[in-house]
Amino acid sequence: MANKTTPRPWLIAKDFQVVREDLDGDTVIAQVLQPDYAGDNLKERSANAAFIVAAVNSHDALIKAVEFTLKYHAMMSERGNGKELPTQLESSLRAALKLAEGESQ
Repeated sequence: MANKTTPRPWLIAKDFQVVREDLDGDTVIAQVLQPDYAGDNLKERSANAAFIVAAVNSHDALIKAVEFTLKYHAMMSERGNGKELPTQLESSLRAALKLAEGESQ
């Protein structure tokens, strides 16, 4: 998936806005609204905004770590220097990578 998103890091600003700071000030990317049920749960809105920012900011590093793990174990296995990844672990890593890259499982 080509990365056409707003550059990172993303931050949380006032009013539960997810922003990207730049030289011209904050660029608002999204605002976390209250859930569809009655009342405004500030703790939940805050947690949701923090979760979005953490997920976005760690996305590239997690993809690289999974890709490296798969390549490293394949290389070690080909050389006879290591054991192959257990099938379930390899399947889980590949499924996570597909999800992270925007593909369905």
